[in-house]
Order: sequence, then structure tokens, then C-alpha cells
Amino acid sequence: IDSGHGIDNGLSEIALQNFDGVYLKSSEADIGAAATRGVSTGVFPTEPDATFANVELFNLPGPTTWPITMVTYIYLEQDWSTKDR
Repeated sequence: IDSGHGIDNGLSEIALQNFDGVYLKSSEADIGAAATRGVSTGVFPTEPDATFANVELFNLPGPTTWPITMVTYIYLEQDWSTKDR
């Protein structure tokens, strides 16, 4: 269960220690900070056909960065010219 659903259902939340040593609850953290850091440090590929196999957003630096962050993506075929519409 993600934190949003847990909070909505009245579950308690613990604080996790991030890379900078700060203890945060997800409701206090900047969830997007890990993605921002990933973009600025080159964690994400710059080419659309590059592999995302090495993209890792766990425990990145930043005082408000949530330490457990992941990205969702989908694979699409590059050539759709032969697909029925």
C-alpha cells in the first residue's frame, strides 16, 4: 500500500531516515525531489530509446528527499506503422 492510501485509511506512518540523515514522513517529504535530483545528475537517460535499466532513485541526497522513490514507465514499440488503428 502506498502512503497516500494508508493515510486515507487511517494508518499510522513512521519516519524514515534519508541520505542526509533527516527523518521524514512521506507527508513531510518532497516526493518529487528524488526525480529532480535524478534529472540533474543524469540518472535518467537523455535519449528516448535508451535503457532505463540503471535508473535508481533510492536514497538520493537532499534534506527533504524521500529515500524510497521509484519511477513508473511503459515500453512502446518504436514503429507503429504496421499496427491496425
